[in-house]
Amino acid sequence: MSTEPSKKEVKKTPSKKTKPETTAPIPPTEKRINRSTAGADQKINYTSINVSLIETLIHEEINKARSANGLPPLAYDNTLRKAAEDQNTYCLVQTDLTHYQNTPGKKTIKDRVEFYGNGYTMMAENLIYEGFTVRRTNGVISDILTPTYRDLAKTMVINWMNSPGHRANILEKDLERVGTAAAYNPKNYAVYATQVFGTK
Repeated sequence: MSTEPSKKEVKKTPSKKTKPETTAPIPPTEKRINRSTAGADQKINYTSINVSLIETLIHEEINKARSANGLPPLAYDNTLRKAAEDQNTYCLVQTDLTHYQNTPGKKTIKDRVEFYGNGYTMMAENLIYEGFTVRRTNGVISDILTPTYRDLAKTMVINWMNSPGHRANILEKDLERVGTAAAYNPKNYAVYATQVFGTK
């Protein structure tokens, strides 16, 4: 299930998200080795963003939301992360959010997960981007305001939790694993994030 993205303004730079997509089948993998949150409370330097840290913090935040709702944490899954990164990159290049691609063999979530692995019986996908505030003086960028890594991750997860479809994916009791991908687009000063959930 997918609809056109809804838009939300974040000062002068857009932030938007689509409704999540849930479909059936696809697989999991090994845990990521480096899950450090060192630097989480530092302001983001938009010229050198630690996307791995953003991914780790988003993963932590969704598991906090699950715990607060009496659910077990989602395990990190490398296959799902690869599928998430694939779609996140596609969205970033398109500067739009979509659950579909024109790439042969990668059109749907199911296609993308099966491209990187298989064996999943259920899957879902959440997409979002959050823009940084851009200040201009006489039409020229004078400053780009960025949050801390932790605040960015919290904002993204809060926005997902405030959307019924995204919330349902995060709190789905039958989902067991997740892969999270993040990337920065300097064209629109926004961080894109994609999560692909699955059960084996």
